[in-house]
Amino acid sequence: MQTPHLVAASSREDWDRARLYRRTATGLLRYHVAMADPSPNRLARLLGVRDSMMAANLLALAERGPTLVNAHNGHLQRNRSFMRTGGRPVEWWSAGAIVDARRLAAVLADVAPAARVSPWFGYAPLDPAHVASTDGIVFVKDARRGDAA
Repeated sequence: MQTPHLVAASSREDWDRARLYRRTATGLLRYHVAMADPSPNRLARLLGVRDSMMAANLLALAERGPTLVNAHNGHLQRNRSFMRTGGRPVEWWSAGAIVDARRLAAVLADVAPAARVSPWFGYAPLDPAHVASTDGIVFVKDARRGDAA
């Protein structure tokens, strides 16, 4: 049996990469354990593990400085996430709720968007009641092909 080799990190980037690999490996192992769960709470555990991994990555990015995050608003909200699937309610803590103790930006104030409802499964609009506890909102009305370049 070979002895594993230890690699000495020589820079901050090396340490950051090592921490990223550790977070990824630990998160994937936790996700696989949750996948093997035969209980009715399996989906909630999977969603919680996913958002826990997202939160760890958000916190690691925030350590490096200001960061613009592109994610569905449901992942970044501070409230407990909720959805119905198979006629059953599923609840879990989103990445935003997990990192709530460490604010990433200033809180919005005096913004009151209209509530939206959609028949599309998977569409989860920003809840106007959550705006006061939101760090920031970026709205992109339209993008033309080639704008991202």
